[in-house]
Amino acid sequence: MEHLERKVRQQGQCVSSPNQNAWFPAPARGAESLEYQRRQAANACAGCPVRTGCLTVALEYEIDEGASWGIWGGVCARDRRQAIHGATQRPHCRPDATYLAHRLLAALSHGPCTELDPLTELGIWSLRREVHSNGCIA
Repeated sequence: MEHLERKVRQQGQCVSSPNQNAWFPAPARGAESLEYQRRQAANACAGCPVRTGCLTVALEYEIDEGASWGIWGGVCARDRRQAIHGATQRPHCRPDATYLAHRLLAALSHGPCTELDPLTELGIWSLRREVHSNGCIA
């Protein structure tokens, strides 16, 4: 994961952006604000060569730490929280951040979601990996 994080910090288009605040918008309030934030997130990271890796790094951290903020990999914090929440509903399960990142980007590419149609209803909830007693993810 350290290698991926280093790659994101070196190649991410956000690194050379003159407006660093674009990646840390105020929390979305309501469906209209959330949709605006989703568009802003997608536009901010469009064409970034490490978009999926960036999202993977964020999800890995957020799965472990439980805190979400800013735009990572073109996905706003609320959508990442929903995806993680949906993927961690069973005890003794830890989601695979790489797999979750790919599925989350795929789900968002199918069109807008709303407050009444959370990402968990798009199948993100099924993105779980069983953690065996040896700590390995299946």
